Amino acid sequence: MSLFARRVVGRSLSGKPDADLVIKPLDMAYEQRGKPQGLLFHSDGRSMAAATFASDSGVIAYARA
Repeated sequence: MSLFARRVVGRSLSGKPDADLVIKPLDMAYEQRGKPQGLLFHSDGRSMAAATFASDSGVIAYARA
């Protein structure tokens, strides 16, 4: 969800909670936005997949609630 644009920018469905359920929508949103630099990523959970995406994509700040 892009809070600035107020629209969904990535989504995924799965029959089981696995890493792809997190990685696919993040990749979708990242590509759709043109691989922005200086990206701030926020997660309200403790997802290792989200942390891996953040480091692999060059995200400079990764915040957890």
